[in-house]
Parts: sequence; C-alpha cells; structure tokens
Amino acid sequence: MSSAEKQNEFQLTQLSTRSNASKKVKKGQKSIHAQRVCCFAQGVTHKTVFKVFLDVSLTFIDYGFDIFLTYTFFKAQHSKWGTASIVVILLPGITCTVAQCIQDNTNREANRSWTRNFTWRGFGKVVVTLFCYPLWVLILGYQTLARIPDPRMMVHVKVWEGLLESSWQFLIQVVLFQFRTPIGHKIPFGLVYIPNGEFWFRVAGIVLSFCAFLYTVTEYHILLDGKVSQHKRQLKLAPFFTVNFLFRSLTLSLFWVYWKVPALIACVPLWLSNMWLTRKTLLSDLPDRANQHLTFCWVVGGMVSQLTPALALFYGQTANKKTINYFYRRNIRINNFLLLSIFSLLVLHLNLNPDDGSLLNRNVLLGCHKTGDPYSMDEFGIYDIEHFQQVNSTTHQLEIFGTNWTVREATSSEYQTPTDKNSTEYLYRPLYFIAHDCQPGQSPVEMFNYVAVPVIYGLGIISTLTSFCTFHMD
Repeated sequence: MSSAEKQNEFQLTQLSTRSNASKKVKKGQKSIHAQRVCCFAQGVTHKTVFKVFLDVSLTFIDYGFDIFLTYTFFKAQHSKWGTASIVVILLPGITCTVAQCIQDNTNREANRSWTRNFTWRGFGKVVVTLFCYPLWVLILGYQTLARIPDPRMMVHVKVWEGLLESSWQFLIQVVLFQFRTPIGHKIPFGLVYIPNGEFWFRVAGIVLSFCAFLYTVTEYHILLDGKVSQHKRQLKLAPFFTVNFLFRSLTLSLFWVYWKVPALIACVPLWLSNMWLTRKTLLSDLPDRANQHLTFCWVVGGMVSQLTPALALFYGQTANKKTINYFYRRNIRINNFLLLSIFSLLVLHLNLNPDDGSLLNRNVLLGCHKTGDPYSMDEFGIYDIEHFQQVNSTTHQLEIFGTNWTVREATSSEYQTPTDKNSTEYLYRPLYFIAHDCQPGQSPVEMFNYVAVPVIYGLGIISTLTSFCTFHMD
C-alpha cells in the first residue's frame, strides 16, 4: 500500500470517529431534552414533578383533615384532647421554625445579638413556618421545580409532618375511639346521608393518619441514605415500621384509656431515654464526622423516636449503615423493654380490680357492665354530673354490623338540638358506644385479658425480633 493510500485511509478513519462522536453528543443532548419538563428548571424531570405534587398534596390533605378533626374534638367536649391536637398540629411548624432560625443565623456574625440580626424577611419566614407549615412545603416545592431540581430539602421539611403530627394524631384518635366511640348517622355539608357516618368518619381518620405516617417514615429512612423517590424500597420497609409503630401506639393508647393523665408518668422515661439514645448515637458516630446542631437533633429525636425508630438529623445530613443499625436496634430494645414493663404493671393493676367497672369499662370495646349495677361517669366518658344525669337513663341496645351493641345518647354539650322547627337533624342525634352487659359469670376484665394482653405481648415479641434486622445504606 502506497503512502498516499495510507494517508487517505487514516483521514477516513478520523472522519468516521468524529461522525460517531457527533452522533453520541446529539443523542445525549436529545436524551437530556427528552427528560426535561417544559416550563421548569433544567434538570427537572417528570419524576421530580410527580414527587413534588404528591408530597405537597399529601401535606395539605393531612393538615386540613387534622384541623377539621380538632374541631370535632372540641365539638364533642374533648377539650384536653382538642388542645393536644392543636399542639401536635403545630409541632412540625415549631420544628421547622427552630431549624430555620438556626440555619439563618449560621452564616451571620456570631458576636451580634439576635435583635441586630432581625429582618422582616426572616420574621416572615418564622410566621410561615410556624403557623402556615404546608405553605412552607409548597414554597420549597416551587423552588425545587423553578430553581434547584433537588427535592431532598423539601422532603426533609415535609417528613416532620408525618413523624411529629400524623403519628401522634393516630395515637389521639385511637385513644378516643376506645373510651368514647361515636356512632350515628352523618350528613356531610347536608349533601350525602351516610349510615353510621360518625363511626366511619373516625375510622377514616385513623386510617389516613396511619397511611400518612407510614409513607413519611419510610420516605425519611431513604432520605437518610441520600435518596428520594424509591417507592419499591418504601414498600419493603413498610412491615418493619408498621409492626413497631402499632405496638408502641396501641400500648400507649391503653395507658391513656385506663390511667388517663397519670399516663404521662409512663411517657417521661420514653422521652428521656430516646433523647439520650439520639445524642449517644450521634456522639459515638465516626470520629471524623461532624454532626451539625446536636442539641436540635436529640431534642427532636426524643419526640420522634418514641413511636417509631427514626434518627433525627438536621437538613442535608445522612446516616451510614453502622449508625442506622446501631440506633434502630437500641431504640427498639430500650423502648420495648420500657413499654412491656409498664404494660405488665397495667395488667397487674386491672387484674387486682377484676370487678371495678368504673376502671375496666373506661375502654368500651374491652369491658362489660354487670347487670343490675348502676352506671358510673367513667363508663360513659362523662365527667360532669349534670350531663351524666341527662343521659343516664338513655342506654339501649342497637343492632350495628349484625351485632347488638349498648349505646347511650349524646349530652346537650356533645350535641346541640337544632332551633329550626323544620329541621330533621334531630333524627341523626349522635350515639356513643358503652360497655355491653356482662354474660352470666363474666368479669369485666376478661375481654382485656383475652384480647389486649395477647395482642400487645405478641406485637412486642415481633417488634423485638425486628431489632435483629440489618439495613444496608449506600
């Protein structure tokens, strides 16, 4: 082959290589343009848009429902639980406000007082994050689509709603469902007649809070791995968090139903132990790892990790395999030991008073009323003597779901009779479950021993076994 032919062959090879490279560049550009969504920032994909829309929508729905639920608590004279519900609704906002203040002051002069650092823009952020928490999630969602196509900041802010609001709202609703279960027809907004609508409304609220919590806690676990939008992985994590959450929330609900306010004594060691464990976990992490805002993390962790294994971290931080497994295992074992120990005291307390209807029939689903004995205010869930006398003689049997249940009518404080003479609303006067009559030879404590004891101990054993699971983090 002559030198001219070799030169021509070399030039043809170069042209072919450049052509292939050009095709690859164009193909890559086409794929980038194909992923980009119109009207949004570069890098925003359809997956990102769906993630933002889903999380913002769920936040508004759950937040709005919780506000309406709180209104029904006060309407039914659950003033203490209504107040607790307001506090729970504000918890995510309070957490985000504190975190926002910490974040805003991080880059400011340390020797300046907070009054000199005050700005109206910062004050506006405080108002939005504290009282309008869903709007803050919406703002972060907009920034994700319009500026920075990374939803992790929005997700981290949003998860406080599930970990601090939905979880505790679930517990509040389960407590009220056990000691004053409403039953009666309902006509929402005067449009649709729903038989036994009061009952189904409570069930729907419990289910909604549970689903919101489960979606959030699995999402948060994945976020600590530095990732988002892994729905298949969330489904795999769901059984682990479900077992632990149900065990803790159901056990705590029984404390509140039977012991009422003194149940706070049982919650204090849980809160303190979880704060201590969160702090210990972060301090014993890898020596070269800097854990930002440690105090914020262990204070929030004391509230978050009472009902579920969840390691509270500040924005932008992730956890490795060693840290997550260390915390989850000890969180489950410590909390389960405390809860099972306190529950054993409750079992002992109730079985030492097997015929005390005022104590045992506080749980209308697990107690029974001895025929011939007078009803007590605890059995009705009423603590005003005048209101109790109004409905003391209104108990009767009602067939619901194919079973006979004992019910009482609502008091004047629980239900206001319509003043309109043409109104038919009085036909749908609310009713409330009370403990059914005992069978011959049956003791009020029997249902508790047959149902609650095996369920709680069974869930406790399964929950403890989950502490041997190993999680892999990238």
